[in-house]
Amino acid sequence: MTESNKKQIWWLVLPPLIIVMMISAIDSLLLNDLIETRYAMFYKSNTTTKSIQRSMCLNSSHISDIPSQYYLTTTVSPAASDQAQSATAKLNIVISLSATVPTIFSSIILGSNCDTIGRRVLITLPFIGKLLRYVIMTAVNIWNLSNIFIIISVILDGIFGTSALTILSAFAFVTDCTTLKQRTSAIIITDVSITMARVVALVGLGYYLKYYGYLIPSCVTLGLSTLGLVYSLLFQRESNQTVDHLNIFQQLKLIRLTPIFKVLQVFTIERKSNKRKILLLTVFTHLSIIVMIYGSFSVTYLYLYGQPFCWGSYNIPNLFPLNDYVKTESHTWEVSLNSSAQAILVLLLTIVFTLTITSDSFLIPMTGVITFMIQLVLFGIARSTWLLYLGVKEESLFSIKQLKLTLFFFAAVCIGAVFRVTCGVLRSRITKVVEPNEYAVVFVFAGIFESAGSYALSAMCNAIYNATIHTDPGFVFVVIAGVGILPLLTMG
Repeated sequence: MTESNKKQIWWLVLPPLIIVMMISAIDSLLLNDLIETRYAMFYKSNTTTKSIQRSMCLNSSHISDIPSQYYLTTTVSPAASDQAQSATAKLNIVISLSATVPTIFSSIILGSNCDTIGRRVLITLPFIGKLLRYVIMTAVNIWNLSNIFIIISVILDGIFGTSALTILSAFAFVTDCTTLKQRTSAIIITDVSITMARVVALVGLGYYLKYYGYLIPSCVTLGLSTLGLVYSLLFQRESNQTVDHLNIFQQLKLIRLTPIFKVLQVFTIERKSNKRKILLLTVFTHLSIIVMIYGSFSVTYLYLYGQPFCWGSYNIPNLFPLNDYVKTESHTWEVSLNSSAQAILVLLLTIVFTLTITSDSFLIPMTGVITFMIQLVLFGIARSTWLLYLGVKEESLFSIKQLKLTLFFFAAVCIGAVFRVTCGVLRSRITKVVEPNEYAVVFVFAGIFESAGSYALSAMCNAIYNATIHTDPGFVFVVIAGVGILPLLTMG
């Protein structure tokens, strides 16, 4: 790291990172809800509102193995919602597979040239893809265009690198601009900013989808894409001083194919002591965790849309704060309150970790992985809303009993927040076993897996969900939780 690099402020990369993660969080819920609603209306031609769709889903639920006080409903009718679920899963597979090739291409070409063309251009390009995507998605919502336009929008997003390219560049920027002593704390804060951005983006989103449809959220996301692009072009600093004087077009002209081979060479060259072994184990652990995150995230919404939960976009944002649940239209404010509560929890954990961490021991991310595995298993075995919320009943929020149950639930399930905070330690360990000129190359490998792999994982997990939808739809979460055994073994 040069002296000029030290003068850069590492947290200047947080605004575009937060913006792109907010867009991604909105996009995931918005896209899943739009597709599911389209198919729900197709298979239930007499439904015109989300309330009617949810009622019919509830009426098709039949759960005989739990106490009656926890039933969502006991009325049996044809499971038309399963048809909508299956169709949604199949379209998700098509969308994911169609975006995989352009995403792999852009991630490899752009990511491997990160040291050559600089960080700023890689932070900027994904916003162009997001802008194009939401111009199309806004048109889809205005004129009710066919699903082919949704697929085209995702492909365009993939061509420009998706949000994973911004994540890659952000961590490379932070690594450039920090010392070894600062790096663990800085990377943890950056990692947690990703989670915070997702939580904040979901506050109020379900309310708008329920009462105002998809146009306003699409326009908001289009506005965020424009804001991120403007910020990246005008205000984002460059940590690679050799290209700091170039504009984005001049930086793109520096792209070559030779840096692609460096991505693999960095893992094969000899290193002092056992650094190569540590690097391989750390990267493998990191990739396993990516599988868990993206695999579970790709089917979470679809899982909760189906029986026996029958949640809609109005209910789902409340799952991410994982506090008290929303079942009536008078509880809108609770979504914002609980999302804020989780955000505060993650923030407090971040402060504690950054002030107290004196090492980057594997024990820290191991703790996070275990808590995340517990959360995934709870999802997988949940057969009704009461299990997801560990016994919270439909009583007054302000009753003493409800308050105790809410606090117990929050402590038990929100322990997954530890996972988001602690796994930044892995990224920090990676930077400490490679040379300064290899930071970006290592992150490129993870970035390629994170961007292209996320679509492949989405296709695979949606295929598993579609295959088990009539028997055990939660099975996919148990499978994903099982992946956590691999990083635990390597870290152990």
